[in-house]
Amino acid sequence: MSRIDGTTKSLPLLIPFVGFMIAIVLMQSSGIHMWMRIGLPPLLVVVAIALFGLKSSLVLCTAMIFGVGAVLIDSDDDPQRLRSLLDRGVIASDEPVAIIGSVSRTSEMLPDGFRFEINVESIGTPRFCATSSGRLSVWVKSAATSTISSGSIVRVACLPRREEMFRNPGGFGHIEFLDGEDIDATCNLKSALLIEMSDLQPSSNGFDLGRFRNARISEIITAMGPVQGGVVAAVVLGNKEFLDGRVAEIFRQGGIFHLLIISGLHMTFIAGVILFVVTLFTDSRWIHFALVTPMVWTYAELVGWERPITRACLMFTLFLLGRCFFRASESLNLVMATALISLAIQPRDIFTPSFQLTFLSVIAVTSFALPIIEGIRKMGEWTPSKANPFPPSPGLLRSIAETIYWNPRAWTIKSRGHNWTASIVKYPFANLNRFPWIAKIISRLFEGILLSFIVQIVLLPLQIILFHRITPAGILLNLVIAPLLAVQSLTALLMLAVGGLSADAAHLFQQISTMCGDLMFWISKSLLAFENDAWRIPVYNGIGRTGYLLHFVITLLILFALRFWNPFSDRPRLSISGTIVTILFFINAAFVVSVPLASPIPDGRLSFHFLDVGQGDSTFVIFPNGETMLIDAGGIPSFTESGSDQDFTPDSMRIGESVVSEFLWEMGYSSIDHLVATHSDADHIQGLSDVIANFRVGSVHLGQMNPDSLEFKNLVSISSRRGVELAQTFAGDVMDVGVVKVEVLNPLRGAAAKSSNEGSAVLRIIYGRNRFLLTGDIESEGESFLVSQKEIRADLVKVPHHGSRTSSSEDFINAVGARYAVIPVGRRSRFGHPHAEVVERWKKSGAKVMSTGVSGTITVTSDGDQMTITSFTGN
Repeated sequence: MSRIDGTTKSLPLLIPFVGFMIAIVLMQSSGIHMWMRIGLPPLLVVVAIALFGLKSSLVLCTAMIFGVGAVLIDSDDDPQRLRSLLDRGVIASDEPVAIIGSVSRTSEMLPDGFRFEINVESIGTPRFCATSSGRLSVWVKSAATSTISSGSIVRVACLPRREEMFRNPGGFGHIEFLDGEDIDATCNLKSALLIEMSDLQPSSNGFDLGRFRNARISEIITAMGPVQGGVVAAVVLGNKEFLDGRVAEIFRQGGIFHLLIISGLHMTFIAGVILFVVTLFTDSRWIHFALVTPMVWTYAELVGWERPITRACLMFTLFLLGRCFFRASESLNLVMATALISLAIQPRDIFTPSFQLTFLSVIAVTSFALPIIEGIRKMGEWTPSKANPFPPSPGLLRSIAETIYWNPRAWTIKSRGHNWTASIVKYPFANLNRFPWIAKIISRLFEGILLSFIVQIVLLPLQIILFHRITPAGILLNLVIAPLLAVQSLTALLMLAVGGLSADAAHLFQQISTMCGDLMFWISKSLLAFENDAWRIPVYNGIGRTGYLLHFVITLLILFALRFWNPFSDRPRLSISGTIVTILFFINAAFVVSVPLASPIPDGRLSFHFLDVGQGDSTFVIFPNGETMLIDAGGIPSFTESGSDQDFTPDSMRIGESVVSEFLWEMGYSSIDHLVATHSDADHIQGLSDVIANFRVGSVHLGQMNPDSLEFKNLVSISSRRGVELAQTFAGDVMDVGVVKVEVLNPLRGAAAKSSNEGSAVLRIIYGRNRFLLTGDIESEGESFLVSQKEIRADLVKVPHHGSRTSSSEDFINAVGARYAVIPVGRRSRFGHPHAEVVERWKKSGAKVMSTGVSGTITVTSDGDQMTITSFTGN
């Protein structure tokens, strides 16, 4: 296959790579039974011989059989393994157990405790005791950080959990994530006293990388403060737990959060620096391999052996090994070799976002961006040569290339060596490059922007599916923030290195590192202010998702065309076909971005989706005419004083972003017509701030609010910034949405409620013969007010205050007379919701009681006459 420089490099790993991935995908399909797995390889051999001939088919089928074997081995799970015991119900959810095992890695310090992982050896319960296997991740909340060394034998009394956190369409697959990390279960301990250390402990005389890492993190946080120190701890030592939530959100909005996570990019940079330093002392490639490889893998152990890191180390090791044999480095072969080895070890990785993002990013850089940059550079620098005696064809690309890369001094020097004189006509702006330093700045800026743009455009479908975010500002931010982050990290390391020698020098490096951090935050905020937040995009539904597949099909066509691209070719057909494919690529990219912004087509039915937001409340309503209403958006109540003036706020999951918004994007929505904030409790209103930030919102209707509530202040702030109108709503207000009537029954105008809960907005929605009562968190006093004021009969009721015993009085239940009672509640409510006596009262009234904690999202649809009710879990 021809390259830009005229050489030919084959791809011997292409067929094995493709065959191996096909095998894994086929074997992971639940529709392929064991007998098909056994019979498929011989069938593939026959088909491959018929289609490809003997030689190619052997390579293809060997790869497929290898893939089949890998998946069969991987799927042959030990029935005594911890995850198998939990999945089969041998160990019940939240059942107390005692687990004995060895610590796989020295415990990692956290802001409020520490964590470590156990290689399970045995499990004991009051019912049985047995040997076992697997890995348990233990999180310990402790005021005093403890360090448990790698290899320690421990006994942990815990409640292992292996379950989905929130069960809604589009929700984060927690079990899938654990399996991708090869972790069977997690557990949270309130005290380190629940951990018993065995007498058989590893020797403490050797050097412990884990203890060294924890000590350096502590030094960095102490010297630089929690915000700046958290960034350095994440970037240099791989501990993301000290990232400040506000800083992390700025990086997410800017599309540069990957810079804060040690990944293949970081490892490649670090390995490249180490290799450069070693080459200063010796030219021996075997010595390079012998010295650099252990350093790279030692660093991987230091920062935690995460999959992207090990894949980058593997790729760099293969690169160094190839250099030892003076093999020309073909980037695509290197990528495929790394992928084959990685998938042979963990075949299921192919389905993980980490694997997909890692390898698509590398392919986008090595096989797209670099060949394009190389070709443009050769066009701009062209002078007559035996290989390319004629200039590239004129056009826009040549004009850009000559403007950026033409070097008149190089042409002058070259022409002096000939006994003839000639001049070359160049694009007029090429004369700007008479100043080499200007030319260098322009060319590096152009290459950085082009590389960042190509990576973003190639990864476009994954960015939408995984993050629902497109950040044009990220193209520039990647270019600016990456070097600043590198300088900040380097000076922080120098601060640690010289700390014991010179306090003044350490202080100087600390000041430089802090200045870089402040500059990063300022630049990011400034660019994002112009952008008015990143574009948040829902995913396609149904057949529309073929746009994602088409994106990658066209990407492969461009990749194939690039391998034949020669800007000096006298055959314009390739250029024309390449141009056509490129135009189709950008048309499809525009389609992928813009089409989902249209709301789904209305189906003429009234739908309610009661979301599983844990201990909280959120209901999404779709009216027959397609208008939408979101009533509350969940949140996580805090029982400690917190505010924006805190030095450090942990980067924790937010219900509005990670649960409610994800559900709305999965449903295909990018705008919400009406929001209702029933009252100012965090578990109802907190998530609305994220929804307003992520979606185009028509209006916000408020129940009775506490003006001093931090959540309400945040809601007012984001609404003002996004230009969303806030309006108070009171009993007696009526909203007509097409043929549906929305009545407000509470709070009473001009009267102060006894409590925040009693001031909740209560809505009754009427469609034809069906009535639905949504009650917020009203308690007994609010219920009495409703019963005394008007008729409140409804077919379905959202049970007040999560089924608390302070609500759902018998008078209220009898007055409602509901056929269905839905309780929004966490699976494990810290308040004991729903209380048994409340559930029993509703059941005694004849209502079918369902809770989001058991059923996940509960969906109710009505045509105005008949109702249907389904749940995410089928319970």
